[in-house]
Amino acid sequence: MNDTQKYNTTMKAISIILPVYNAEKYLNKCLNALINQTFSDIEILCINDGSSDSSLSILEKFAHNDKRIRIFSVPNQGPATARNIGLQNSTGKYLMFCDSDDWYAPTYCEEMFAIMENEHVDIAMCAANLIKESSNSRQDNLAYYQLPSSGKKYLYTFEDIHEINVLLWSKIFKKSIVDQFNIRFPDKLIHDDDAFVFLYTLHCKTIYYHNKELYNYLIRDLNSSVSQFNTAINSMMRINMTHAVYEQLVKNNVIEQYKDYYASFYNHNFGITLLMTDYRMLIDFLEKEQKFIREKDLNFKIDDNNINILKNDMNAFIKYKKLTLSRKELIKKRNRLEKKLVFKQIINIITLNSIRGIRKSIKNLKFLIDIADKQLESENK
Repeated sequence: MNDTQKYNTTMKAISIILPVYNAEKYLNKCLNALINQTFSDIEILCINDGSSDSSLSILEKFAHNDKRIRIFSVPNQGPATARNIGLQNSTGKYLMFCDSDDWYAPTYCEEMFAIMENEHVDIAMCAANLIKESSNSRQDNLAYYQLPSSGKKYLYTFEDIHEINVLLWSKIFKKSIVDQFNIRFPDKLIHDDDAFVFLYTLHCKTIYYHNKELYNYLIRDLNSSVSQFNTAINSMMRINMTHAVYEQLVKNNVIEQYKDYYASFYNHNFGITLLMTDYRMLIDFLEKEQKFIREKDLNFKIDDNNINILKNDMNAFIKYKKLTLSRKELIKKRNRLEKKLVFKQIINIITLNSIRGIRKSIKNLKFLIDIADKQLESENK
């Protein structure tokens, strides 16, 4: 790793951490927005994560003209490791993040800095402007990007923390909290932003919701490398992320203090993983998590009995699935719907309705199954 230019390590107001991997198509717009912020007391830490395109050349061109830009070039290790390099080398009082295909509104840093200084909160969060790259861009849940409230709020319970989404780029963090509790991204795992935001907000008493769109988020095309990620692997890495969070809490000697918060965090992510994982991988997943749960003296809502029931149901479903593969497409469609319904009902119980939209999804699935049943009934007449 090398920092490509000498740098004055006097503390800046804000450190902006920017992981970069093969972003030549978007990088000029992103960097121009950063260097032209109305608030100038910033440093921009660009971590070139083994790019094979012209990203590094673009970074070097900008760094030559603006000494606030620092470049760190490392072999490709993923965004979590890149962000940790940014954390380790940051000098700012506050921390912000940016993705290399997005861009800041001109007053983003100025407004977020003012909120932290004037409102005396531990974290602040703004709204985002969502921009589709093309008509082929993926469909996102727009509600997820909306703020749950406005103004200054106190964080008393896990439910208060759970309202905060895990988007790094819409927030400003105190470096003092990150350093005091040694908060880091779990290396080589996706969902590293979930881990970081959860670990950080555990130590927060207050948040400020700034209902202004100050971050421009580009929704990429479905055929982009970012979009083409195996859903099954993605879901398994989510539960691995919760294990990494547990290890950080143990390492920092705060697991006893936050064990109930962690249990709720684990329950929520267990449910999501169960919902997203391919049925052929579920038995291995359940056995692995059964072992994890047995080893931890925590208040999990999932116990041996729950998992044994799920494993038995899954085995029965797999056998049934094998028997019905040669049946008509309509029956296969109905079976898929039924499988989704069963697991969403289980998840709804385990997570105590903590996954948004689950009840509506169950209702819709029941409706679709009813339609399939009527079609089958008419076909048999």
